[in-house]
Amino acid sequence: MYAIEQNFRNVNGRMVPTFLRDVGYGNVELEVEAGTSGCCCESHTCLSLLCLSGGFSFSPIEDEEGHVDGVSIVCHGDDALEAVVKALGFAQKVLNDQRYGVDD
Repeated sequence: MYAIEQNFRNVNGRMVPTFLRDVGYGNVELEVEAGTSGCCCESHTCLSLLCLSGGFSFSPIEDEEGHVDGVSIVCHGDDALEAVVKALGFAQKVLNDQRYGVDD
């Protein structure tokens, strides 16, 4: 079992409470951090994935003018895919709990 840590991130000048943990599958390990300031029209949300071990490629997706519009995540192997799925599942739970006021 991986410990969950609480943190704060500065997102566009606003401090957003986040939750951070390591997620592993096979020989792959990711650090995932997620949080949001709520579910109102001015909410700020953070989602971060950091490769600690295993095979991933992360790269920005840019528009024709060079502005970053997204991110591409390439998983090298089944273990990497499973680790990303677990990390995104954790992020979804964190964001839903914060948006709907669940405090476990």
